[in-house]
Amino acid sequence: YNIPYYKNLHLSESIRRWQFVDKLTGFYFEKFGIILDREFFGPLTGTLIPPSIAITICLIESVLAIQQGVKSVSIGYAEQGNRIQDVAAIRALKEVHLEVFKNLGFEDIKVSTVFHQYMAAFPPSIDKAKELIFESAITAKLSGATRIMTKSPVEAYRIPTFAENSEGIKSIYRGFLAAETVHLSESEINKEIDIIKSEVNSIFTSILVEGNGVLSSGVVSSFEKGLIEIPFSPSIYNKGNIITARDVEG
Repeated sequence: YNIPYYKNLHLSESIRRWQFVDKLTGFYFEKFGIILDREFFGPLTGTLIPPSIAITICLIESVLAIQQGVKSVSIGYAEQGNRIQDVAAIRALKEVHLEVFKNLGFEDIKVSTVFHQYMAAFPPSIDKAKELIFESAITAKLSGATRIMTKSPVEAYRIPTFAENSEGIKSIYRGFLAAETVHLSESEINKEIDIIKSEVNSIFTSILVEGNGVLSSGVVSSFEKGLIEIPFSPSIYNKGNIITARDVEG
């Protein structure tokens, strides 16, 4: 989690601290039967994040959490702008988590998906911002995400007022209704899901191999070697060699 935000905190220290948080979260269930949800910030640095990298990072954080006794996880993903790919990413996000959890012997974990509306620079035009929120809501609805992190029409300028937040929610509601008339190619979505899951499994497996089955040490070593990294990160422990771009379909 700190890689996108922190310049010089070493991964081994960061992981230990988050494991302590996860241990306390698990303790609530163990001691009191209370399930606390741990939510992971899938958007990372906000935009131009390949789905497979965003999902792999969520997977790392989720597995580290459930190993400490966490029983409920919310895994996030930020809209990148291609509807087929974004819908596929949310579906792949949940599928790959459930598959990995099962393979590791954790079958009692509640998994929720969180769709973050567009995280990059918003248009300065209020009308265009509303249109972006509306279209984003259609994608969120089609993806089947458990919940959506909303935006407001003044995203480009300031923290919204109550009324401005309300305007954003109205646009989202209209988008949810409009989604009923939008039809995407399921074959194209499934093709994209297969690609994403293949990439995630490849990266995640390489991390486990790097750590000889110990995820925490594998993560540290894999970032050092550049087997996994987060684009546009300020961390000195992030290689920063990945270049991301959109193809002609976005």
